[in-house]
Amino acid sequence: MSYEAVLTQVREAPEECLEEISQIIRYVVFRHEKEARIDEFNTLCAQTQAWAKEVGMTEQDVASSLKEMRAEKRRAVL
Repeated sequence: MSYEAVLTQVREAPEECLEEISQIIRYVVFRHEKEARIDEFNTLCAQTQAWAKEVGMTEQDVASSLKEMRAEKRRAVL
């Protein structure tokens, strides 16, 4: 089933079913994260580090970016 078909069914679901649908979605998402394998994580880390080195990013660039994103998130909440 396509994403659009699922989305259409969720939109058409009775309101009393929405909490159960939400719980199912959370279960699927968190189950997938839990099953992620460490070798996949290590591969993604290595690819990310190689890309950062290729474009000339430093650890300070990453720290600055995170600081900026957190500040934007705080401003959006306020």
